[in-house]
Amino acid sequence: FYAEAGGQVGDHGVLAWSGGKALVLDTVKGTDGVHRHRVSVKEGALGAGQEIEAAVDESRREAIARHHTATHLLHAALRDIVGKHVAQAGSLVEPTRLRFDFSHTSSLSPEEIRKIERLVSQKILEDSHVRVVETTLEEARALGAMALFDEKYAERVRMVEVEGFSRELCGGTHVGRTGEIGLVKILSEEAVGTGLRRIEAVAGLQALELLETLSGEIRKLSEGLKVEPAALVENVKRLQDRARELEKQVESLSGKLAHKTAEVLVGQKEILAGIPVVLIPRIPEPGSGKELADSLREMAGSGLIVLGDVVGGAPVVTASVTQDLVTRGVHAGQIVKLLTAKIGGKGGGRPNFATGGGGDPSLLSADLLKTIVLEALEGLTAKQGKG
Repeated sequence: FYAEAGGQVGDHGVLAWSGGKALVLDTVKGTDGVHRHRVSVKEGALGAGQEIEAAVDESRREAIARHHTATHLLHAALRDIVGKHVAQAGSLVEPTRLRFDFSHTSSLSPEEIRKIERLVSQKILEDSHVRVVETTLEEARALGAMALFDEKYAERVRMVEVEGFSRELCGGTHVGRTGEIGLVKILSEEAVGTGLRRIEAVAGLQALELLETLSGEIRKLSEGLKVEPAALVENVKRLQDRARELEKQVESLSGKLAHKTAEVLVGQKEILAGIPVVLIPRIPEPGSGKELADSLREMAGSGLIVLGDVVGGAPVVTASVTQDLVTRGVHAGQIVKLLTAKIGGKGGGRPNFATGGGGDPSLLSADLLKTIVLEALEGLTAKQGKG
């Protein structure tokens, strides 16, 4: 059983003996170099001195080997396409995916990723021999074998070579020929630190399953939009353009509707503590509080606007103050803060505009709005009187 090392996960499998069976769930190597198998006994009892038959999960091991050799091909392709400065900074090899960290200062372009995948595919199609050689560390370095800079190596090392393309010091499991990998597909490329990038990819059957899934999604889109797959990009672009046009129309209509609504509501203006105030506990068009407040402020000329709304079942409060009243000390943020506190929510903002929400929408009433506004305005008057 291969014990987890060098980024490659440990083997799974089965231990069998007369009258018993255990599943190997993981294999690790202790600091003493001894392999340890974490097992779940399914039948019988397992004890010291028993003679057992150990069988590695073959299909899982083969999937891991495909991903490990694919990692070596990917490393070599990165150095060929991106630059010789690329060096491995870590890896993870599992039966269902690979992860490769490497040194590089910028993201890979779509064209670079395409070239890397194509070069890896070319090496897979060449069905090159994957040769494992035990040699001296000095000779491996002389041959240009890649190694992790912070790894400690013995004098005798194991070198994995893909003919004419890749040489790396590695103790992991690999395919016999590159053609056994079948296919490699890069899933993502991203930054994971300063000067450090990460590629995730799949190989073999996992890559085929990915392509089958993507092909199925493309087919669904094609059928749904009633266009050939080759025309999907153009069709989606056209739909996006149309959606942007409709969004602009909706914004325009919302503005016009808010203006018309404001024309009606501004007539409800009243004088509180000597200040023109428009109080609306529930606006007609949910979600239009900001637009309506802006329109009312413009029409009022001078005034304080306080609007109540319910969006998604939650109360929302909006307050807007004309500049002349801001100069006199009327503060929209303070009013919203007082209101939201009464209904169990939070809010605040600038002197001329503020919003808040949360709490119980049933508490948002005309009486509450008037009470809070009067409290704020009378407090302002009192301060000015003292001044």
